Amino acid sequence: AVCSMCITTCCHSLMFADHPCYNGNVLVGMPCGATWQGLEEAEAKAYVQVQDWDLQDYLQLDPKLPGSYVDPVEEGDELKKRMRIFKPGSLEPLDPPPVMEIFGPFFAPPEDLDISD
Repeated sequence: AVCSMCITTCCHSLMFADHPCYNGNVLVGMPCGATWQGLEEAEAKAYVQVQDWDLQDYLQLDPKLPGSYVDPVEEGDELKKRMRIFKPGSLEPLDPPPVMEIFGPFFAPPEDLDISD
């Protein structure tokens, strides 16, 4: 994995993670580990990696948000990964998945970035 993660030494809890694709715009973390640092709080936009969850538990979550997962797909001799997104509160896939609508803001440059030079 290409994520950089900060993990505690006492209980091995994940505090936060960074990924090169976030372009320095996003730091993923647990809310309890972020508020004491004065980081901006944001509402959740989606549940991620739901293929690792008990899907019946996913259906019970509130708020009802889209659930994303990566689906390995064989194409010839290659194994590729395809992003899938469930409809909010459902196991029905959104097709085509609105990846950029949900995750696009994470990959956009900061709004206050001056690129005039």
